[in-house]
Amino acid sequence: VSLGVVYTVLFDQPPGTARGGEVMVPQPRVRVADRGYNTVVTDMNTVIRVEMVERPANQTVNGTLTSTIGDRGFEATCNRGVASFIGLKIDKAGFPYTLRFTADHQEFQTNGQPNYIDQVKMTVGVGKLHSVNVMKHPLIVIAGEPMNVSTRPKIELLDTGGNRLIEDVTSTVTVSIFINPSGGRIDVSNMSACTAYDGNYDGCRGKAGCTFVDATQTCIGFQLTVPIVAGVGEFDGLVIDKVGPLYKLQYSVDANPLFPNPYLWTGSVIGYSSSFDVVLGAPFALKLMQVASDAWAGGTPFQNQPIVALIDGGGNIIVTDSSNTVTAEISANPTGYPLLGVTVIKFDLGVAVFKNLAIEKQNSGYKLKYTTSV
Repeated sequence: VSLGVVYTVLFDQPPGTARGGEVMVPQPRVRVADRGYNTVVTDMNTVIRVEMVERPANQTVNGTLTSTIGDRGFEATCNRGVASFIGLKIDKAGFPYTLRFTADHQEFQTNGQPNYIDQVKMTVGVGKLHSVNVMKHPLIVIAGEPMNVSTRPKIELLDTGGNRLIEDVTSTVTVSIFINPSGGRIDVSNMSACTAYDGNYDGCRGKAGCTFVDATQTCIGFQLTVPIVAGVGEFDGLVIDKVGPLYKLQYSVDANPLFPNPYLWTGSVIGYSSSFDVVLGAPFALKLMQVASDAWAGGTPFQNQPIVALIDGGGNIIVTDSSNTVTAEISANPTGYPLLGVTVIKFDLGVAVFKNLAIEKQNSGYKLKYTTSV
C-alpha cells in the first residue's frame, strides 16, 4: 500500500494549556495527510499558517495572537509532513477562542476538502503574577496629612498578558519609600489612635479605620502591609512627613508560603509608583527650636533667647510665612513679675527669634508659653 497525496489537514499535536501572555504548552504541530490519514512524510514544502478567527464576545479588550519570534511564528513549513509552531501565545484571558491552521497546497484546489483545521473552544486562563500595576497614585502629597480617598494608592496584580489575578486573596503588598529625597518617613495616620483600644473590642470596632484582631486582642489601624483582595491592594491613611521633590514609592507583593494562591506563583514581585512631590501642609503647631536659658534676675536678657518655628503636620517649617506673629508670655509665674522685652515677634521664613526677653525677679519654677496669630 503506497502513501497517497496530500488530502487533508490534521493535528499532530493540538495547542496545549494557554495562559494570558504565556507561551502555549505544548505548542501546536499540524500535519498533512492522505485519504487514509497517513502523514505525507515526503512533504517538505507545504506552509501552514495560523490565525485567530474567533474571540470571546464579552471582551473589553480583544485578545491578540502573537509569537515570541514575531510574525515568522505565524507560519511553519512541513518537515516530513509535520509543521511545528514556535512561541505562540494569546494575551487576554477568556473563552472561547478559535485558532485556524491553513495549509498552502495545490491539492486542496481540486480535492474538495477544506485546507484548514480549527482548534475550537479554546480557553485562555490567567497566568502567574508578572507585574504590579499602580492603578491610582497621587501626583502631589501634603506633608503630614493622610492621603485621602481620591489619592490613596491602589495596585493590581497582572499576569504577562495584562490580566488581573482576581482569584488571588492570600498574597500581601507592602509599601515603602524607594526614592527618598528628604529623608522622609512613611507611616499611617491612625496607629496610636487605634492601639489605645487594645483589648477593647467594642471601642476598637467603633473607631473609624480600626480593626480588632481576636487572636492577639489588639486594635490595629491602617497598615503599611495590606492583604490582596481579588487581585487588588489598596492603602488607607498613608502619611509622608518631609517635604521634597520626586519621591517614589515601592510596592512589594509577596506570596503566602503557607496558603498558596491558585496561580501557584511564589516569592515576591515589585512595582514602583511614578514620581510625586511632597509639599508643605497647613500650619499645625509651634516647635521650640531653642529654649530660653541662662536667665539672670534684675532684667538682664536671657543669654539664650528662645527660637520658635511654625511647622506643618510633618514637622516641616512653614518657610512661606513671614507675616504672622508669635507671642511669648509667662505661664507659670511664682513671683507675679512680668516678662520683659519684646514679647511679640513676626515670623521670618517660618522662624521667630526673640532678642531681649528677661525676668526681673529671681526665683525658680518659671515657665514660658508661646502662642501664634495663625
